[in-house]
Amino acid sequence: MRGKEFPQKKVLSLVLCVAVMLSVMVMGAGAAFSDQDKIENTEAVDACIALNIIGGYEDGSYHPERNIKRSEITKMICVALNGGKEPNVGTNVTPTFSDVRGTSAAWAEGYIESCVAQGIVSGVGGGRFSPNGNVTGTQLAKMLLVALGYNADTEGFVGNAWATNVNVVASQKGLYEGLESMDTSAAITRDNAAQMVWNALNAYEVEYKTTIITGEDGKLETIVTVQDKVVGTTSDKITLLKDKYNAWVNVGTLTGISSNTITITMSDADKAVSDLEPASGVHTVSFSKLTTDYSNLLGQKVKVMFKDGKVNEVLGVYATSDNTVYTTVANAIDNDNGKIKFDDNSYSVEYTKAKGNTTNGTTGLATYRDGEEVNALDVTNLANMNSSADKVILIDTNDNGKIDTVYFTTVTVAKVTYASASQIVAGGTTYKHADENIADGIAKNDWVIITENAYNNNKDIAKAEMTKATIQGYKDETTYHQYRVDGTWYNTADSKKLDAKAGDTANVVLVNGIIFYADKVSGTADSLDVALVVDVGSFNQAKLAFVDGTTKTVTIDTTGETPTAGTVYCYEVDGDEYKLSALTTLDNDDYTLLTTGTIDSWSGTATPTTVDGKAIDDNAKVVLYTKNGTVADSKLITGKQFKTVKFSGAGGLQSANATALGALTSTVAGIEKVSVLFVDAGTNMPDSFQSNANYAYVVESSYTSSSDYKTYSIFDGEKTIEVTEKTSASRAVGDIIGYESIEDGVIKDVTLYTAGAGYTVGALRGIDADGKGFTVDGKDHYNVTADTKVILINSDDSGDQVGVPGNALSADYEADEIGDSDYYYNNAKYILDGAPGDDVDVKIVVIDVVNNKMAGVTQPVAVETANPSATAINNALTAAGSNGTVVVTGTLPASGVSQIGAGQTLVLTSAQKAANLEALTAAENATLVLQQASTDTATQEGKFKDKTDTDYGATTAGKVKADTYKYQSGNYWKGTTATKS
Repeated sequence: MRGKEFPQKKVLSLVLCVAVMLSVMVMGAGAAFSDQDKIENTEAVDACIALNIIGGYEDGSYHPERNIKRSEITKMICVALNGGKEPNVGTNVTPTFSDVRGTSAAWAEGYIESCVAQGIVSGVGGGRFSPNGNVTGTQLAKMLLVALGYNADTEGFVGNAWATNVNVVASQKGLYEGLESMDTSAAITRDNAAQMVWNALNAYEVEYKTTIITGEDGKLETIVTVQDKVVGTTSDKITLLKDKYNAWVNVGTLTGISSNTITITMSDADKAVSDLEPASGVHTVSFSKLTTDYSNLLGQKVKVMFKDGKVNEVLGVYATSDNTVYTTVANAIDNDNGKIKFDDNSYSVEYTKAKGNTTNGTTGLATYRDGEEVNALDVTNLANMNSSADKVILIDTNDNGKIDTVYFTTVTVAKVTYASASQIVAGGTTYKHADENIADGIAKNDWVIITENAYNNNKDIAKAEMTKATIQGYKDETTYHQYRVDGTWYNTADSKKLDAKAGDTANVVLVNGIIFYADKVSGTADSLDVALVVDVGSFNQAKLAFVDGTTKTVTIDTTGETPTAGTVYCYEVDGDEYKLSALTTLDNDDYTLLTTGTIDSWSGTATPTTVDGKAIDDNAKVVLYTKNGTVADSKLITGKQFKTVKFSGAGGLQSANATALGALTSTVAGIEKVSVLFVDAGTNMPDSFQSNANYAYVVESSYTSSSDYKTYSIFDGEKTIEVTEKTSASRAVGDIIGYESIEDGVIKDVTLYTAGAGYTVGALRGIDADGKGFTVDGKDHYNVTADTKVILINSDDSGDQVGVPGNALSADYEADEIGDSDYYYNNAKYILDGAPGDDVDVKIVVIDVVNNKMAGVTQPVAVETANPSATAINNALTAAGSNGTVVVTGTLPASGVSQIGAGQTLVLTSAQKAANLEALTAAENATLVLQQASTDTATQEGKFKDKTDTDYGATTAGKVKADTYKYQSGNYWKGTTATKS
């Protein structure tokens, strides 16, 4: 089944071509069904709709899964046999069946009587027809065979064996083509019924030929045989479609649309199956006077049905079953190693054009834009449209699982600068109501969406909705910018930055994944241009401490305030100079200056809670200032940390000032709280506030969600949580953090642990059967206690790291060894509660339990072939990096291995020829680990020496012993433990 190839992304285009359909249930033409993705026999359904045989429901659905009723099938057949037109059917004075007239099925009486008269249908016995009963596949096959000209009595379509006889002939005639797995004895669905009717329309009609022959007894005999019906003196066979509709069919790729004319391009294979073949050397046919817009089929393989060979009398155009179509937008497409990727799925491509033009080739996709073919693009081109809102249709036209065609609808979004009854001006271009399809009610300062209308040869202009939303984050990409709006990331149009900032509430215009406009309504994230002067130097230099925790020595503009150490100022930046002004000049809608700034009741061993009666927010930015003699310093802490600081006494500050250097409030969750505070902490800076209560693992890196906040995702061992932290520091995937709590999505009092600065990367070589400990070196045992945080993850080389629910250590999580080398892939990160050594408790351990190989950390590189080439080993040394390890389990080549870098380690697990070892070159301080002695004696002097500098290649040559060797400045390998003797 074709739908299984791309089960999540298959969107099959459907275009209907009849303005008003006369079938049982009517739906307006020109639009796909709401349940289009459920239709399997797309070509057949499209064709039957185009031929006015079947229709959809008033709610826009087709319901392919529903069964066809006996009354409905009679109308379908009558319409088909009358060339798609409503037949003039009558009723008998006395109805043939007792359960039709006067019932809900009375509408079908004429169709039923007509089919009975033609021998197509019969009753169910007892004078009944059962108009609302279901039709089986075999029953429909019998009806269609009779419609094709078969005689039911002659062919045995009546009597006890009727079903068997029908199925045999139906199979021979191709009525079950594409439906091989269908149970013919079961009720048939609307989907499959359309396929059978379409098969019958494309089948040859039959006729009976009577021949008189002389039998063996000399008597004349009459022989009646069935054969395909022939027409005219040329004995041409004729299909039901050709006979009843006088329909011709051409196959080709829809390559052009201009108003009501379409053009298809036909390959030789297309010509062979088409009724109207263009002249030799000509590969296109145009069809005119269409009444339906088929622009959404551009680039697809289509069939065009037209009447009596006249290209200006088109019955319908529909996509063949060879097409699989995917719909997306330009900015959503990525390049996945040459594949097209969007919505987390990747698709192979088939290049049929030469990139950069429209000629055939192997470097580009067939590319169409707004109704015409344009120069071919490749995957790289598509992936670089990060700032485009264009709609994109990606097409596999030949059912080989590869996208070969791309169709763009250009989407332009612009602000209206003038609007009148006759025209508008948007984006600097004038659009007249008389020429374009301009929506009603568009006014000045509105934003509009402008697209091409290939069918009407003008533009559709609709109003773009402007909504109020919160700008939650901002990221700079290489060639464009991104803003997070209500949980979704949007790229900016034309790579432009917006006026609104992270944290602002803004009026925004969002179209197809692109943010075109954002105008701040109100917000709390404007940059707070205040700073503390930490120290003052000569030549107008001063050291400033900012509320993001950074400090900087700057040049002071002398036209402003003269800086004084320990004072907080407002500032403006002009080039490289900072102009200071008194803090009382603060002009910021989001912050209010407290005039007194008294830290209430902060004395003795008391800890602070309020300033001028305003509560200190836990996430407040508190800048501490100290000066001890001539040495001044500053430090940024959180409000929660500050509220644990004693004013004086044991563990308290020395010579602190209970009057703040500056205190600003802002509205936090509807309450005015102190959110920025500058404090004179006296002579000594506190360096410890409180310990972590929890641990977690960062699984999505941080981004700036306001001028004061970073947002990122952590895994706490059970679930992934998006958190926001009041910090200017970044958090990266793979970091371990400690924290106090998470309140309303805000993580409090975070301590960051990174590789080499908090946690250790290692391989869990052995894990206790009860999960209560592990070893990373085969010697020291680390304890996993009830207080140990165990976090399980799944990481991969793409950088993704996903939490795996669970909190227990298992022997199944032991690291994978490379061959039998005693070297392992690192699968864990851990923090010890003390210095490394035996019987030390573990605070937290993070383990990759899926791949057993932690991504994003240094790993040994394995070369596990019996006879690796020098190139393979060299590539491994390059991949391992400057301090990496390469493990080779096979036999070294005689030469060609590049120099082993300083800090690198080459491990050889199998015995090597001495000459091959002697051919190795290295930089000083490179390491060579021989786990087995050489297979023969050393042949060269001065290449390998033991730990006492005894030469293995001296006159009494010996085998190079298993040992760890270091490369020396004298260009030789020196052992570390073994001796030659």
